[in-house]
Order: sequence, then structure tokens, then C-alpha cells
Amino acid sequence: MSQARGGRLQIGITVAMKSDQDDRFAKRCVVGDPTQRSLEELRPPEIVGEVANPVLEAARRFWWRAFDRICYWIVLIRLSIHDWVCGPEQPAPADLKHEADYERLV
Repeated sequence: MSQARGGRLQIGITVAMKSDQDDRFAKRCVVGDPTQRSLEELRPPEIVGEVANPVLEAARRFWWRAFDRICYWIVLIRLSIHDWVCGPEQPAPADLKHEADYERLV
């Protein structure tokens, strides 16, 4: 444990623990060298082919689709209100340059 001596803390235990932590990358782990890994070691993803209750699954998917569309419309309404109050966003200088280049080409 750390003890206070003259306003300083002894950190000997922390240094000892730190050397163990730095050594973990030398061991073979997920973060290790990818060239040492082979495809045989990797497990295929677990994909559930059948659903316990297909009606419940269909209702769940329908609910989330409806919820997603409602959220989408709420964002669109909020952005249109923001445009109505603040006005449209000013074009960026890069947009103006791109438009001028396009006009010159046409």
C-alpha cells in the first residue's frame, strides 16, 4: 500500500503491477500480430436460423420500423422549423467555387 512520507507517496506496488500489465501484449492475444492468426482458429458467427415465435418477431420488427419512421419525421419537422426561424444556411465558399466551376464548364 502507499504511505505518505514527507508529502510523497510510495508507488512501488504500482510499478510492480505496471510491469505485469505491459507484458500482456507480448502474450498471444486478440491484439497480437494478425499474421500469426489462421482462419481455422476463428469460429464462424452464431446465426440463429429459427425464431421461437415468428408472429412475435414480425410484430417486433414492425414496431421498430414504425418507431424509426416516427423519429425520422420528428427530425424532419424540427429541421424545417429551424430553417423557417433562422433561414436557410449560407452557402460555403467551396460550394460557391464549385458552382462557378460547373457554370464555366457548361
